[in-house]
Formats: sequence, C-alpha cells, structure tokens
Amino acid sequence: MSFEWNKYLDLAKKLSLAVTDEASLRSAVSRSYYCAFNIALGRAKANSYRSPDDGSSHDLLWDLYGRNDDKKCKQLAVLGPRMKRRRVKADYRSTYEKLSDETLDAIADAEECIALIASLSNELPKDLPRHFSF
Repeated sequence: MSFEWNKYLDLAKKLSLAVTDEASLRSAVSRSYYCAFNIALGRAKANSYRSPDDGSSHDLLWDLYGRNDDKKCKQLAVLGPRMKRRRVKADYRSTYEKLSDETLDAIADAEECIALIASLSNELPKDLPRHFSF
C-alpha cells in the first residue's frame, strides 16, 4: 500500500491552526512542500522519469517540469522552487520572518500545485533531455 501524500497537506492545515507554536508552523511549511513534491515526483515517475539518488532530486524534478512547453508545467516549475525555498527556511534557519503568513502561502501553493498536476494531460511531464550551454 502506498502512502497518500495528500495526508501531509491535511496535517499541514491542522498544524497551521497553531498560530503561536513556531514548531507547528515550520512543520506545516515543510509538510506542504513534501506533499506537493511527492505528488509531482509520482506523476513524473509514471511517465518514466528516473529520479537521481544523489540529493539533487528536488531541483531536477522542478527543472523537468520547466523543460516541458506546457503552460501548467511551467507554472509548476515556478511553484516548486518557491515552495522548496520556504521549506529550507523552515527546516534550517533559526529565524523565519512572517512565518504565519508564509505558512498560509505554503499551503496555498501546495494546493495549487496539486490542482495543476491533476489537470495535466496523462503524458506530462515528459522526460525531455536537458540542454546545456557553455
């Protein structure tokens, strides 16, 4: 049985209600991101994407969506890194300005990400080759 990543978003929403508990708000930001990331990764893997095991999987996944010409994929390529920046801040920085607002934004971005993925045609994202310029 596979894990339902949407449960992370449900948890994030519950944690976001704890307005005075910084640990809960930080966890809500993190869980929101991981919900969206894992749903996006699952969709990509369903289309033959092979995720690296070297710690670069997050940036490479969002880059994959950006390499696709589809408008929704391009939106995901913007949302993903924005959500990741919030998650890194929540998980690793000792101070987090406007955390309550950022928590609500993290949840809203995750919801938008999930909706975009659900509305993609089944063959997207395609695992297109990366282009390098020197």
